Amino acid sequence: MSTLIERLGRLYSAVVSDVLDAEGLRHQTLAPALRPLAGTRVAGQAATLTVVAVDEVPAEPYELQFEAIDALGPGEVLVVEVPDVPSAFWGS
Repeated sequence: MSTLIERLGRLYSAVVSDVLDAEGLRHQTLAPALRPLAGTRVAGQAATLTVVAVDEVPAEPYELQFEAIDALGPGEVLVVEVPDVPSAFWGS
């Protein structure tokens, strides 16, 4: 088991979540209300995005996330609102 944990530890949490989604194991992420104990500070102009819950997985599930990130300009920071959605936005 420790070998598996070591291997998974080298992956980004978003990759693990994507693989679980592909295997039909949805909703395997931490609740968005959980926050890290130590924070990282970021400064820049805010580019905002609001997440909404959906009833089924879209054909391109991360299309809007990628568009939002690709649209960021130098010095901009993506700020995501996740109201009443039972999973994290992306990763940990």
